[in-house]
Amino acid sequence: MFAEIGSQGGGLLDDNSRIFNAPAEALTLESLTLTGGRTTETNALGSAVLGGTVTLCDSALSGNSTSGDRGYGGALFATDATVETTTLSGNSKAGERAYGGGLAAYDATLTDSLVLGNKAQQSGDELIGTVSFTGANLVGANALAFDASVSGAVAHADPTQVFAQSFDNNGVQAGVLADNGGQTETILILESGPAQNAGTNPTPPATDQRGELRNDTATDLGAVELQPSPFGEIGSLAITSSQQTVTLQKS
Repeated sequence: MFAEIGSQGGGLLDDNSRIFNAPAEALTLESLTLTGGRTTETNALGSAVLGGTVTLCDSALSGNSTSGDRGYGGALFATDATVETTTLSGNSKAGERAYGGGLAAYDATLTDSLVLGNKAQQSGDELIGTVSFTGANLVGANALAFDASVSGAVAHADPTQVFAQSFDNNGVQAGVLADNGGQTETILILESGPAQNAGTNPTPPATDQRGELRNDTATDLGAVELQPSPFGEIGSLAITSSQQTVTLQKS
């Protein structure tokens, strides 16, 4: 399934427009872009997804925000969250006592995912809750956004060195949603950046958010797998003047 789901507010539910509102339900969300979710009430939980048990795979959550005082999870709040090869970037949680700009969960497991460039007014710019990490994950630019010493399966990274394009999200850099092929807008990673070929999950999804095949030996982190050039490796150009010929040689 491939879908881009957005919500523009416009007075809906007192200017609240959460995309998935199922606090006691089990949700499995795959190959989705969730953007434009917004909540403004006090004690708001998750502007894109509010669920009981939530599984996210090969998806992008970006441009979701909450602005009411107190609350958790700029994009996602769940009792139990499983997040695999997913990108959360450019989400925010404003208001007093606002925590977890990207996600908040009582218990969460992250695998080969990117949680970078989210912002919370109070603390936990990227995430808050009891989180376990498997595979490899990039979370927060530094220890102010998230303490990566909790596990060897998580590290910090500068979002401008991870994403192909970035923008300012309330003072932090975030990845840009754009048309990168496929049926949804996605957040593309930078070639040769720290997210490329960094995945260590022995059983990754076969395809990325766009339906493109993943490298089954070293996947890229996040929802998008960079694809090899259709022309293969291009070498240097050498000209042999005596024979009036042009040849290609590997550099």
